[in-house]
Amino acid sequence: MKIQSILAAGLLMMFGACTDLSENLYDKINANEYGQTDSEIASIMGRAYASLRGGSFDGANGYAFSEYVYFISAISSDEAVLPARNGGADWYDGGRYVQLKRHEWDNQNVAITGAWRYCYNGISTVNAIISQIEGSSLKDEQKNKMFAELRAIRAYFYYRLIDWFGNVPLIEPQETKEVHKVEDFVIAVDTSMSCKEELIRKFLEQTYSVLSESESFFRKICVHIIQCDDKVQSDVVIHNQEEMERYMEQFEIHGFGGTDFRPVFGYVNKLIAKKAFRRLRGLIYFTDGYGTFPAKKPLYETAFVFLKEDYSDVDVPAWAMKLILEPEQLRRTEGEMEYGY
Repeated sequence: MKIQSILAAGLLMMFGACTDLSENLYDKINANEYGQTDSEIASIMGRAYASLRGGSFDGANGYAFSEYVYFISAISSDEAVLPARNGGADWYDGGRYVQLKRHEWDNQNVAITGAWRYCYNGISTVNAIISQIEGSSLKDEQKNKMFAELRAIRAYFYYRLIDWFGNVPLIEPQETKEVHKVEDFVIAVDTSMSCKEELIRKFLEQTYSVLSESESFFRKICVHIIQCDDKVQSDVVIHNQEEMERYMEQFEIHGFGGTDFRPVFGYVNKLIAKKAFRRLRGLIYFTDGYGTFPAKKPLYETAFVFLKEDYSDVDVPAWAMKLILEPEQLRRTEGEMEYGY
């Protein structure tokens, strides 16, 4: 079995689906390509302006949420009174307006919940549009004009929320938006005396190749390559193929001491504490297996890749996933790897 297949299968089991399964759809417009004409821009921005009216829901008497801007602001002050008609048959609505006038409302009053929903639905809509525009191919001049309008609309919603409710949650544009999703991986290599440079090189090249093939428009990877013997010797962050090629051209092994796997895990934990990762998917460690393993399972998924000729599972923790490779599989040329088994 070729080395890419082994690594891909292992990474798939450890980190989840890494393969790009996106389809080519011909009956839909890519969001990244939409917004090139005046009518398309108006369509995008129209959703933000429509949110100013708001929607409605069961129990709201068919009012748009924006009606409650008036109800909360005016009826709860001296600006307006909304008396019931026909002996309370009309416009009493369960006493909701009386509660507003007397400042006796609770979280069941539809005017209160409607106003809250109105503002946060509008903010959510604006944030989604901002995210769409950020990922589009529009010119900066067009983007900046649209952003100015959108931020003004969003500011209006926040103004209402702060006026009514005081200290309210600030909702940022979608942090999990697909177009900017970055997944972090750590590739650790054992650079002790017992590991060979040729095999380390091949392992790095093939592992990065498997990870980078999973990239798509919606998913980017960031890889930390950490060299460690009995202490962390280096950490280089790779964002793209060009950086990887440059790293491999200048590749040097640092270490040649003893073998201890714990420093890498301690180092990665410190990076997590510093919020250096956006979304750490896991750590894969290439080694001959002769070293000291962490006593506790880390919070992230971990796999150790061993060479068959050196492999012994006597001290390997039960929580560690194990991939075992033949040295010859790493030494094969690209052509042999493509067609060889």
